[in-house]
Amino acid sequence: MHSKHLTAILSLAFILSTAALADDDTLRVGTPDASQTPQDNPQAAARAAFDRGDMAAAAKILEPLAWSGDVSAQYNLGVIYNNGQGGVPRDLAKAATWYEKAARQGNAMAALNLGIMYKQGQGVAQDYPRAYMWLELSKPGLSGMQVRDATRYSKDVAKLMTPEQLQDAQDMVENCKLAGVRNCD
Repeated sequence: MHSKHLTAILSLAFILSTAALADDDTLRVGTPDASQTPQDNPQAAARAAFDRGDMAAAAKILEPLAWSGDVSAQYNLGVIYNNGQGGVPRDLAKAATWYEKAARQGNAMAALNLGIMYKQGQGVAQDYPRAYMWLELSKPGLSGMQVRDATRYSKDVAKLMTPEQLQDAQDMVENCKLAGVRNCD
């Protein structure tokens, strides 16, 4: 995996989205409400801190929101810890934790990033079936290059697995679709 490409995917980021599960329980990425200002809500204040390059301030604002279940805050903390800049040390384990929380709530970019982390064994134990699962589950909620990236990574991971592992991974995807992404294992 090219680290510049991964950084670009992760840095697309700081999507302060209204990501959620769609009615069909697939992963989706929403768009931010541009009318929000720092005075209106903490997400806008976090965005302002991010725009200033003050990731420590952004993380401080986002963390209580993330712990309360805010999917955007969870995803964005994942990005901040993954990139480790602006006063926040890189912590891939924390990044993976926050991505998983966001992915289980329906954030497709979090699922994509988590799948990449499982593929590479960054912040989590390398687990090709789990990487495949998250990459496949991310695709319906992505668009354009993101879908192409998820598809390419998924194919790369499939090549690294035995036929039995690939079948297990495909079963995991189907089970997640049936049980709902919140209940994936």
